[in-house]
Amino acid sequence: MPTAVRSHAKINLGLYIGAPRPEAGPAGFHRLATVYQTLDLYDLVTVAARPAAATTLRLTSNDNRVPTDEHNTAWKMVVLALEALGLHG
Repeated sequence: MPTAVRSHAKINLGLYIGAPRPEAGPAGFHRLATVYQTLDLYDLVTVAARPAAATTLRLTSNDNRVPTDEHNTAWKMVVLALEALGLHG
């Protein structure tokens, strides 16, 4: 059964990007400090899962500017979660 949630937009009122985190490796994640305000504007994000012989990931968008492959941040987070759970590939 699919689950849909609102992913609200935000405005950064202040953003500090620090040095790369040592545990980030080649991904290059940086330390961040931010102050932001959420808005009453949102995307609707729907997630569905079903039993399958192999783990697969499919990402779709109605905006062709949004990457729907491993370049998408949501994709990256799902891959990390699957790896942490031992459910990759």
